Amino acid sequence: MKSWPCLFVVLLQGALMCAAEAQTLVDPRSPQMDIAAYPWSAVGKVNNSVGGSCTGVAIQRNEVLTAAHCIFNQRTGNFLHPGSLHVLFGYYRGDYTVHARVEHYILGPGYDPAETTEGIASDWAMLTLTEPLPTTIRPLQLSDRVPVAGASLAIAGYGRGRSHVMTGDQDCRVLSAPAEPDLIAHDCRVANGTSGAPLLAREGDGFIVVGIQVAAARRDGSEIGLAVSLPSISRHMPR
Repeated sequence: MKSWPCLFVVLLQGALMCAAEAQTLVDPRSPQMDIAAYPWSAVGKVNNSVGGSCTGVAIQRNEVLTAAHCIFNQRTGNFLHPGSLHVLFGYYRGDYTVHARVEHYILGPGYDPAETTEGIASDWAMLTLTEPLPTTIRPLQLSDRVPVAGASLAIAGYGRGRSHVMTGDQDCRVLSAPAEPDLIAHDCRVANGTSGAPLLAREGDGFIVVGIQVAAARRDGSEIGLAVSLPSISRHMPR
C-alpha cells in the first residue's frame, strides 16, 4: 500500500500523529444531527474507562461496528477489556436514551496499532453487546459493494471540539480510489472522535453503510477522509 502523507489520526486518548496538521480537520461548521431520527439514531458514542471516546454504528441488535484503534490504550500498549467499553445511543450533552455494554469484540485481521499506514484496512472492530438493543434502535444495513467515485455520501459522529453533540456532513462524495482497494477516500468533514462513524449512502428510501471512518490524509493539498469499505469488513465478520 502507498503510504499516505501524514494526517493519520489516532483517536483513543485524543493523541494525534502530525497533530499540528490534524487540527485542521476540526470543522465547527458541521451541523448538529437529530439523534432521534433514522439513520442517526443508530449512531452511538463509544466511551471507555480510560476517558477516550469514538463513534460506532449498530449493524445488528447486538452488534456495533467501530474503529479498532478506538479500543487500544496507547498508555499501556494493550487493547481495552470489553467490560470497559460503553456504547451510548441518543447521546446529547451527557444524557442518552440507551446504554449498551460490550461482552466481547473481534478486530480486523492482523490489525497492528503500531502501523499507522500499512494496516489501515484492518482498522475496524465489531463489538458484541451483552444484551440486544431495544427496538427503538433500528440497525443499519451493510453494503456489499464499494461506491463509485462521485457517489453521494453522509457521515455523522462525535468529533473533537463538539464531542457531546452529534455533528455530521450530508453533502460529501466519494473521491477517486486510494492506492489501497479496501479503503474509500472521501471529502466528508471529519474530526478527531469521528473514527468508527459510518460512511453512509442512500439506497431506496433508507441508508446503507458503505464504510467505517478510520483516518485522514492530505492529498494534492487537501484533507481527505479514509474509511474501510464494508465489503472488506464483511469478508472477515463471523456469520
